[in-house]
Amino acid sequence: MQGQIEQEQLNGQLLKIQHEHQKSEAQVSGAAEAERVEAFVSKLEATVPKLEDRIAMWQVLRKTDALQVVSQGGANLYYTPNDVDLSIKS
Repeated sequence: MQGQIEQEQLNGQLLKIQHEHQKSEAQVSGAAEAERVEAFVSKLEATVPKLEDRIAMWQVLRKTDALQVVSQGGANLYYTPNDVDLSIKS
């Protein structure tokens, strides 16, 4: 019984360490992504003066990346008229 208690305590400590490690990885990944965005936006400043336009360009690139990832798998992707700005007018 004592051995089981000790094992559970060790499992709890391991989970805590793994959680901290995942948290650190997420922070590093987020910081790297922020640097990529900043570099992209600042490099376009001379050619695209409006910040909103540069951010919109970044968002389009990210959507393209996401679509490429989805298209590689076996997932089905459904678009609604709102997703593609589609309207039917008579």
